[in-house]
Amino acid sequence: MAAAKNNKYNAKYTEADIDKLCVELLDFAENHKSIHFAKFCRMKGFYKQWLLQMCDHHSKLRAAYDEAKELMAMKIGDLCFYDKESGVNANFGKDNLFRYDKEWVAHMKWKSDIAKNNDDETTKYSLSDIKNMKADGTLDSLLTQPEKAPHE
Repeated sequence: MAAAKNNKYNAKYTEADIDKLCVELLDFAENHKSIHFAKFCRMKGFYKQWLLQMCDHHSKLRAAYDEAKELMAMKIGDLCFYDKESGVNANFGKDNLFRYDKEWVAHMKWKSDIAKNNDDETTKYSLSDIKNMKADGTLDSLLTQPEKAPHE
């Protein structure tokens, strides 16, 4: 879909230009060694903001950019877990996947929410506390209590 009629991107870029840019962006994301869109933009002679503004004005390019982000996420995962020669480790993936992978972000948010909302009594005790509770019988009574419903 072309950009709105009254913007500078519509006058400068044709539908064919946008189609070509989409193909180049996806090819870069899949085949280039870099994991940064700024590198793609510099290769085109622009700053990264240019690409983001183009995506705001061309829905087809936005879709290609979103797909390219998924490809970048897969590239990061491959580098971290399968390419031992790259020297990249899993911590690199953990520190960078949030930029590209919506599922990773959702998973990390889910883990964070669980940690914040976990008010289970057993998480408040150390291992030595649990051993002492077992010795004096308190642990058995805790384990046999019915669970509270989440809304209680």
